[in-house]
Amino acid sequence: MKRLSFLLSVCIIAVLSCTDKDNSFYDKVLNDFSKHSDFIALDIKSHQYIGRVIIENNDLFTLLNNTKGWNKTIYKSKIEKLIIHRRTLNIGNTDLLKAKFLKVKEINKVYLSASKGVNSFLNEYFSGKVFNYSVAEDEMYSVINQLFYWNLPVKLDDISGELLLDNQQ
Repeated sequence: MKRLSFLLSVCIIAVLSCTDKDNSFYDKVLNDFSKHSDFIALDIKSHQYIGRVIIENNDLFTLLNNTKGWNKTIYKSKIEKLIIHRRTLNIGNTDLLKAKFLKVKEINKVYLSASKGVNSFLNEYFSGKVFNYSVAEDEMYSVINQLFYWNLPVKLDDISGELLLDNQQ
């Protein structure tokens, strides 16, 4: 009986420690409302498109505040649940370009690079914290999506406009 209780305790601690890591990541990216906030990746459904997109957090908040009346507290709660449970955000007839959604395409090179691990992936696509711009936009969007999957935030620098790893958690 003590053994079962011990194993159950270990499982609960393991689940809580994994949840804590994810929560700190989502707390960071979903609380970034700066001009160039962290990118988030999610699935959307609109009249024009169904699929994966990336968007800066502040741009998504502004859209949902204007269209659905969500304040920051409601926004953070709903978007975190939506992302964690891999649900789709219905945005109706919202213009994707005007709302600043960027479509994520499946790029084989990105998936192959990701299969080699995080460090190899970062070495291929970044020089330190700065993104290597020797790739097409579609590939860059796919890289941002993969980094979000790994809980590694990226954002555009306010001054240079360069894509940077924002790993100051």
